[in-house]
Amino acid sequence: MKRVKLVLIISFLCIVLNCNDVFAGTKVNIRTEGNYYVPSDVVVTESNKKAILGTPSVNAEEKIYDFAEILTDVEEETLFKNIKHFISSTNMDYVIVTAKKNNKASSKDYTKDFYNYNDFSNDGIILLIDRDKNGIYMSTSGRAVELFSDERMEPILKNVFELTKKKKFYDACKSFTTSISEIVKIGSVKDGEVVKVDENGNVKVSKDLHIVQVAIFALLGTGIIIGILMLRCRMVRKATSARDFLNKDTMKIVDISEMFLGTRTFKAPLTSSVGKNQSTPPKQGGTGIKK
Repeated sequence: MKRVKLVLIISFLCIVLNCNDVFAGTKVNIRTEGNYYVPSDVVVTESNKKAILGTPSVNAEEKIYDFAEILTDVEEETLFKNIKHFISSTNMDYVIVTAKKNNKASSKDYTKDFYNYNDFSNDGIILLIDRDKNGIYMSTSGRAVELFSDERMEPILKNVFELTKKKKFYDACKSFTTSISEIVKIGSVKDGEVVKVDENGNVKVSKDLHIVQVAIFALLGTGIIIGILMLRCRMVRKATSARDFLNKDTMKIVDISEMFLGTRTFKAPLTSSVGKNQSTPPKQGGTGIKK
C-alpha cells in the first residue's frame, strides 16, 4: 500500500513539474560572447552582435513566450494545442510573444530579432503583444510572407488590437490563431479580394469589383442616359422659322457690342528626370499597429 501511495505521489509530482516546465514561465538562456545561442545558419558579426545579445534565447519548442505574464496557465495550454495543430497542418512555424519590456528600437525589431536569433523554422509567423510600446506586431518568414500579406492581415490585426485594448489578451491570441488558420485554407492572394473579420477571428473573403467590370457598368449607364436624352429630343416640336423661338412681349434688346479677343502662345522646353529605385526583396515581411 505504501508503494502504491509513493508511486501516485511521484506521478503527481512529475505531472506538476512537466506542466510548470512548459506553462508556468518562459526559460531564457543568457547569451554571452562565449555562447550566443544562435541557430547554426546565423553568422555573428560586429553589426548584429549587439542585437543578438539583447534578444532572449528561448526553447523553440515552447511556441508561447509570455514575458508580460498576461496569460494564465490554462490559457497557454489551450493556445499551445491550437498552435501545434496549426504547425502540423501547414508545415509552418507559429510563435506568440508578449513583452513587458522591449529593449529594441521598435516592435518590428523585436519580432524579427526574436524569430531570427532563435531556432524557429524558415517558414513561419510570429505575433508580438508589446505592452511596453502599447502595440502589436506581426512578422512573417519564407512561404508565410506572400500568404499573410499586409492587405490581408491589416483587418485581422485591427481586430486583435481592439481586443488587447480591452485587455482580452487570450481572446486576442485565439482570434489571431483562428484568422491565420482560415487564411491558409483560402490559399494564395487573389486580385481584388476584400478581407473582413469578426471579433472571433472568422475570416470572410469577398471579390471586389474589377476595373473591367466597373468600366462595363459605366458604359451601360452612359448608353442608357444617351438613349433617354435621344427620346426626349424626338418629342420636341420643330420650329418653322426663327420667330417661333421669340416671345415679343418678354424680349428686349438693350445693347449690341462686339468684342475682339486676342491670342498669345507660350512655348517652354519640356524637362524630364530619371530616378533610380533600387530595392532588395526583404527576407521577412511585417505589419503592426500601436496607439
